[in-house]
Amino acid sequence: LHLKIMVAAASTSPLMEAPAPLVKEGVPAAEGVVALQASVDLDDLASGRSRKTTVTGARASKKGPGKDALMRSPSPPARSQGKLLESSSVGGKKKKSFVDNNKKVSQKRNDDDDDVLITQAELALHDSPASSWIAIDGDVYDVTAFLARHPGGPRTLLATAGRDASESFRLMHPEKVRKMLPSFRIGTLVRGNQDNKKGEDDSVEVDETAQAFHDLDREFEKWGWYEKEPVYYAALLARLAVLLGTSITLLVHEQSPAIVRLFGAVLLGVFWQQVAFVGHDCGHNSVMRDRGSEFWLGIVVGNLLNGIDIDWWKSTHNVHHVAVNSVHYDPDIQHLPVLALDERFCDGENYSFYHMRFMPFDAISRAITRYQHVYFYPLMAVARFNLYVQSLCHIALQHYHAFLATPTKAPKSSKVTSVAKRSPRQELAPAPAPEPEFEHSALAPRPAAPAPASSVPNAIVSKTHLIARLLTFMGYFAWVTAVMSQVPGAELRFACVLTSHVVCGLMLHTMISASHFSRDMYNGRPCAELTNWVKLQLSGTLNYATSRAWDWLYGGLQFQIEHHLYPRLSRRHLRAASTHVEALCSKLGLEYHAISFYEANREVIITLGQCAGATRSE
Repeated sequence: LHLKIMVAAASTSPLMEAPAPLVKEGVPAAEGVVALQASVDLDDLASGRSRKTTVTGARASKKGPGKDALMRSPSPPARSQGKLLESSSVGGKKKKSFVDNNKKVSQKRNDDDDDVLITQAELALHDSPASSWIAIDGDVYDVTAFLARHPGGPRTLLATAGRDASESFRLMHPEKVRKMLPSFRIGTLVRGNQDNKKGEDDSVEVDETAQAFHDLDREFEKWGWYEKEPVYYAALLARLAVLLGTSITLLVHEQSPAIVRLFGAVLLGVFWQQVAFVGHDCGHNSVMRDRGSEFWLGIVVGNLLNGIDIDWWKSTHNVHHVAVNSVHYDPDIQHLPVLALDERFCDGENYSFYHMRFMPFDAISRAITRYQHVYFYPLMAVARFNLYVQSLCHIALQHYHAFLATPTKAPKSSKVTSVAKRSPRQELAPAPAPEPEFEHSALAPRPAAPAPASSVPNAIVSKTHLIARLLTFMGYFAWVTAVMSQVPGAELRFACVLTSHVVCGLMLHTMISASHFSRDMYNGRPCAELTNWVKLQLSGTLNYATSRAWDWLYGGLQFQIEHHLYPRLSRRHLRAASTHVEALCSKLGLEYHAISFYEANREVIITLGQCAGATRSE
């Protein structure tokens, strides 16, 4: 006799008080579902053999899946679209660990016959807002329903959909985020031979380069270089408060001559540049120890003090990190018709997967960009005004969807029922050809345009936070207007406003642009392979070779290589980390491009001139 008991109940109720399942259609399991599966072999008990009882269970609460596990099973039940799918896997085991020989990752899959095996070709088919799957460390996750709730924005996930996102996930998220993954798991990624027999290891080769950077990451973690340092930032913000106070005093004091007021405007521009670096660190969740405090600090230093919406910045910057210098995915290099940073931008129509629109290189673009190397610095001087417009559009669009637009259902997770019913040992039917892997070369094909932009879910944001962002954004213009109105004379007032913005633009935007604009660019999505991902960060960024005395001026962004390889590194440890990364790159024969700020700007002008020359020759 085989007895099988399934009990499901709301997590807020005692386990034994639930006489019937409470899992309803459309109710996410992450909101609190308890599942318990017990198997008692009574035949063994009746025959006198030792009784074998196996119990597996998973419990999800609002704090996160698996937070209050009844019994932590290494192979949790698969879930999809808020349902807890019954799995006959009992007591399955899974083992994933880096081996000491630094050559491969041993990923021993569970022994049950009902685990869903998903090939790389099948994974590649789910790369759209309608169906978004990603692979992390050999497991496949359906994140379709999570797109709108992803803190980094839906487009960050879409940039890696249909691919192996192991590296970007591990380097951009703390380990605690991994606890959320089981609720999205739908199967195991089959690498290579899909006819693996029961009990065999599915080994993933990891070469020396990837393993070396993994080891260095663990060293940084062990040394505490990922720890939040609110005391350091408190001291930094205190110094910036003095800088802002001095600037405002020089601008509004009745006895200040024109030259002193202009100097106050210069200090205001420096303040905006410096506080933008704090906002950058808040966007990476590198300042405060809890995300709630991080958000409020972010809107203060971003929206209120800098006029840049912190949510807009995060939505663009996270995609930039995942797809650095991709012609089609990185919004930080998509500046047509004003700038064409690579000859690929001049090749007909390219599609921006971030802005969800075509970037045509038409007659207007051709006429403007032929002089881009001439007007580059004047453009950087006024680039701050563009950030105001981008932030305002972002906030206005979110307010429209939150308060005015007709509510729309979030995209549903892809149906995996048919996949789950398929025998994992059965030969898979030939799948349609997936999107080709876009290698880091000029010969890579240009991807086709996807579904309309309306298919991308709008980010779900708190209405309270949304109102706070709008009020603080308006507050920025209120206090700046109040300060500048105290400057006598329209001409001097205009000169002070322009000076402050030009100083910030040249110090901030030139610094950011010069670290990427001259580096290698490529078509399509970032490469999925681990080693290629590391090389992608190295080829898409550069460092400024500066002395420690100038660290305050660059705000840590002179170490773009380290920041892109390890985005969670605290700003205070970037210089120390650079010595380890440079030594590792030298050992492995990888490029580590560190030059002076002057040389970096020279490379940018040369790159812009070459693209402008190609435009004029057409």
